[in-house]
This record gives sequence, C-alpha cells and structure tokens, in this order.
Amino acid sequence: MAGNDWQALLRGVVHCIGLLISSLRDANEESLWPQVSKAFSAICNLCVDGRPKVRKQAATSVTEVGSKTQISVATSLNALAPSLLDVNCIL
Repeated sequence: MAGNDWQALLRGVVHCIGLLISSLRDANEESLWPQVSKAFSAICNLCVDGRPKVRKQAATSVTEVGSKTQISVATSLNALAPSLLDVNCIL
C-alpha cells in the first residue's frame, strides 16, 4: 500500500472511532467514559500528527465529541482526567 492509502485508511478509522465515541456520549451514560477514554486519547494524540489530513480528521472528531455534550463539562472532564494525563504527544 502506498503512503497515501495508509493515510486515507487512518483518516477513516479516526472518523469511525470519533462517531463511536459520540454515540456513546449521546447514550448519556457517564459510566461508559472510562471504557472509551483510551480511544479518545488516541484521537487526541493524532491531533498533533505530522500528516495534515490525519491531523484535521482527528481535530474534527475531537470537536464533534465535545460539541453536543449532553452531560456536564465538569463530569466529562472528571471522567476523562486520567486518560488525558496519559496522552503521549510526540512532536
């Protein structure tokens, strides 16, 4: 597979994971956040990826997850805090 094919595949995977996280968020089940925190962390890591299209899709997915939040921001941050501390950014 060529480099662009992998990039397109990764963008598709990031989009699907973002949709999954958004769906779980819409279920309004705060107990589900610990299970999806690793996936959210992975998407956050890709927000600083060197490939512009991958970075843009990751940023779009993170924005979509946070844009229509039905639970309180404080509750979301408390649930995500452990995963956000584990985010490893490679610059």
